[in-house]
Amino acid sequence: VDQNTGGVYDGLEEKGVNLNQGAESLLSYLLARLSFED
Repeated sequence: VDQNTGGVYDGLEEKGVNLNQGAESLLSYLLARLSFED
């Protein structure tokens, strides 16, 4: 999670991190986090 924006980067690529912060990535992160908190 980006501490400045609250966004989540889209993923890893061959040469590093994909710096896009799409809604799909944020939703995936939140769903995963909720599954661990249960």
